[in-house]
Amino acid sequence: MAGKKTEEIDLNSQKSQQELLIEKIQNLLDRTNPEDWRKGGAPLDRNARFKKPQNTWEEVYTLPVPSGVLAMRKSTPVKSDFLGRGFMLAPLSAPEYTVELRPHGWHHSELTDPYKRTQLSDRSCRVLSEGDIAKAIYRQVEEAYMTFHDSQQASFNKEAYDFACRIPALLREETTSLWDRTEETAGEVHFSTEMNGMRLDLIHQFSGGRENFELTISKMRMQAKIDDRMLVKEIYQAVEQLGTTSRLYTLSQALEEL
Repeated sequence: MAGKKTEEIDLNSQKSQQELLIEKIQNLLDRTNPEDWRKGGAPLDRNARFKKPQNTWEEVYTLPVPSGVLAMRKSTPVKSDFLGRGFMLAPLSAPEYTVELRPHGWHHSELTDPYKRTQLSDRSCRVLSEGDIAKAIYRQVEEAYMTFHDSQQASFNKEAYDFACRIPALLREETTSLWDRTEETAGEVHFSTEMNGMRLDLIHQFSGGRENFELTISKMRMQAKIDDRMLVKEIYQAVEQLGTTSRLYTLSQALEEL
């Protein structure tokens, strides 16, 4: 009886410690700006092919804290089947969730990048919680992160599109082209530059008698793809015209110096 009573006391003590830990984590989540979290990994695409086989598929949210890096981890055991163009990954079982404390300076790529991950990746890790509790915490962080970034993305999409609408007029006022042009693949032309604190990547593809235009605008960690095909085509033509204008202007300046 005495042994059983001692065991019950120990279990109650462990439960209290676990509850205290969860309460601390919960308080941390409540007072943390979602912008401070970093997301590593992405949902597994079962149609994708990978160059390297993997044993697990990792997704993780990280937050720097005074004692190190707090990591909310979702680890899915997978099998790797080679299908000619690479390895296809398929889940073997349900994801495993853990709340971990990692050392200062730790980066999620040590888990999510198979080329950086080693057997030592999990040795400098303190597991704070696992199972259903860790799963609930992970989902709470994921929901807060996605809600915040969906809002941020929607705002940036509008900002990027509004700016893209002004680009043709801005280019017509220029005489010198600051766009870098590359043609690494036949039938594909890339232009890139920076304007108004944003990076612009413009692509023109011509294949099978069909043209395709793509414009991606990036700022900090945000990225927006402009879906207005006619606008992107107009921007591409304006960039091409600016390149011609710039070369003529440079030639004119050189002739004046003779």
